[in-house]
Amino acid sequence: MQEEKSPRTILRYAGFVLFRRKWLIITLFLFTLFSFVFGTFLITPQWEATAKLLVLQNPKQQMILFNDLVAPTPATKDVANDLVEILTSTAFATEIVQQYKLDERKRERAQNPRTLRDKIKLFLVKVFRSPFLLAEKLGLRKAKPPNFFAQAVEDFLEDMEDIALEEGTSTITLSIWADSPQLAV
Repeated sequence: MQEEKSPRTILRYAGFVLFRRKWLIITLFLFTLFSFVFGTFLITPQWEATAKLLVLQNPKQQMILFNDLVAPTPATKDVANDLVEILTSTAFATEIVQQYKLDERKRERAQNPRTLRDKIKLFLVKVFRSPFLLAEKLGLRKAKPPNFFAQAVEDFLEDMEDIALEEGTSTITLSIWADSPQLAV
């Protein structure tokens, strides 16, 4: 019959298993720590600029059709919703990318990285894309030149702006993230 093991025996057995595999545990801990530090280093610092916009309706205007007949214009509702739609549109993002030359910044970062962080990111991208590059050289896949303008517009819409309409009010919270404080503002 099996005898019941005491808590001390169980603890001694667990300690023996851990002590026997101490180098594996230490190596796994150091590898995890190094991975977190390296991953944190690769994250580009972002600056955020936030603004609250109060959207007011047009003042009521009186249209004079005839001297004795006056008709007010109908009041527009949801002006803030209309502004949110404009701010999240592709046309607005295209205008911002053109005005601040975000596509040129993206091209410069991809073709001529300046910081160690950007150089490491570019190297990792090339390593992970090497099967695709090999397929392009063999003629199995067609190479397309990168469209930095379209990538910059997409990045602006998805990653760089956050627009929220405060519910029940006509206030919009607008947040922009960028690589430098001047660009964010």
